[in-house]
Amino acid sequence: MLRLGSHAAITKHHHLDCTSAIDIGAFTTIAGYRSQFLTHSIDLQRNRQDAAPISIGAYCFVGTAVVILGGASLPDKSVLGAKALLNKSLSVPGTLYAGVPARAIRPIDPSAAYFTRQRGFVD
Repeated sequence: MLRLGSHAAITKHHHLDCTSAIDIGAFTTIAGYRSQFLTHSIDLQRNRQDAAPISIGAYCFVGTAVVILGGASLPDKSVLGAKALLNKSLSVPGTLYAGVPARAIRPIDPSAAYFTRQRGFVD
């Protein structure tokens, strides 16, 4: 199941595996192209398929060509940099996360216009 918050946007050519739920918060943008949201995998110990949800908070910006695995979450007002791998739940809102695996890079100004806009599209 894919749940989009109000004014959330997904641009073109992304792969969203909805074996488990994918929640994308209000005013969040899945930007660029070729990102993968993978909610399922193989449990090697039990030799069976497994699935876990993905949660992306409100007012987030997800860069191009990222990979987000089941069980991962991105907190509100955060940015996930291009080509990052999000494989766990992150907890500090208002942060730029990047890398493989994604880690906190620096805080982002919570008063930035992107995080306070009332319209879904970006000027």
